[in-house]
This record gives sequence, C-alpha cells and structure tokens, in this order.
Amino acid sequence: MSRNIEISTKQQAREYVRRASLKTTPERFAAANRQIYTSCYSVLRQKNINSLFIYVSRENEVDTHMLIKYFLKDKIKVYVPKVIGDNEMVAARLTTWDSLITGRYGLREPKSFEDVAVEIDMVIAPGLAFTIEGVRLGQGLGYYDRWLTEHSYADTIGLAYEHQILSALPTSRYDVNVAEIITEKRRIVCTSANL
Repeated sequence: MSRNIEISTKQQAREYVRRASLKTTPERFAAANRQIYTSCYSVLRQKNINSLFIYVSRENEVDTHMLIKYFLKDKIKVYVPKVIGDNEMVAARLTTWDSLITGRYGLREPKSFEDVAVEIDMVIAPGLAFTIEGVRLGQGLGYYDRWLTEHSYADTIGLAYEHQILSALPTSRYDVNVAEIITEKRRIVCTSANL
C-alpha cells in the first residue's frame, strides 16, 4: 500500500523516506532484502536477459550485491554506473566483484571503463521513493534521468522497500519513470511508465 502523505517538494519526500528508514530495524531490512532479491531474480530469469545495468547498493538502498554476484557467475553481461566528468554517468562493464573501487560520492564502481554498454536488456535503477505510476525520486543529481533519456532501449525496474512507495511525488519534465517496481511485498507493473 502506498503511503498517502502530503509532500510538495522533492526535498520533503527525501526527508520523509530517510526518517522512515531510521525507524526500520536491521533485521527487517535484511528480511526485506532477501525477499526483494528472490522476487527480482525470478523476474530477471523469466525475462531471459543477456545484459543488465544495475546500481551497486550502499547503506539504506535495497541491496543489489547478491544479484550482481549471481549474474556475474551466470555469464550475464553486468554493467554498473561509473561517474565521469562533472555530470556524466556511463554503464561500465563489471567482470569481477573484486574489481570495484570507491569512486566519486563514495559509490563503488569499476576501476576502468574500457567496455561501455551499447545495448542493455534491463536496467535496475535506484531511488529514494517511487509511486505506483512509476515516478522515481533519485538523490537529486540527475545522473539516472539523463542516462535513461539517452538510452531508452532497456526495460527499467526500480527496487524499493514498501516505505518508499508513496501515493504522489513532485516531478519535473526531466524525470524518467520506471516500468516496474519490486518491493519485499509485491511486484508493481507501473501504470504510466514513459520508457
């Protein structure tokens, strides 16, 4: 069930979700991560993908480490975000988990990016909050919205905890929706994804 709260700015939404996250115990996060992993794995196997662009999770994000490690072993081409320059993100090929280093903004990314994706079957996008219509609220720097606008060939899934599903979010013309959202309780096929 999406949370029906009054939010008029993106900053208010970010603060609301951060406060809700602080109220969640590590045990509940761990259980939710296991359920999301199981559901996302099942969806990705059904779609029979050959390539995947997925964020490398950090604290308070839905954990993607298990998915990445699994698909690296399964010979799926795995790409992860790498920030270059002041405002550009590329999908850099990841061949081993151990090749990740800490980059800009404290994000884990490949040390180099000689192999950049040309086409990708599926994108797993991070978000601080989502709506059932597919609206995605990011950290505010716009990397994913720019990348998704320029690379509209892939399906896009958002991973979220239930407390991150809100009834409405402020949007701008540059925001790009996701097609599906997977939480610990449900799979949401979004009603107005613009991809």
